[in-house]
Amino acid sequence: ETETKWSSRWDYLLDSMPNSNIQWFSILNSLVIVLFLSGMVAIILLRTLHKDIARYNQ
Repeated sequence: ETETKWSSRWDYLLDSMPNSNIQWFSILNSLVIVLFLSGMVAIILLRTLHKDIARYNQ
């Protein structure tokens, strides 16, 4: 058996990670980029569909 308590078994690994805030910033940055690019694709698709529907109705 070890002297490490069950509740604190991850403390050593979590404390040794340098700057975990940078990881959260990277995740947030990636999410913003994905949302921005998805919005751009949606705008392009909506414009194209709008033009096609207008052409079809004529």
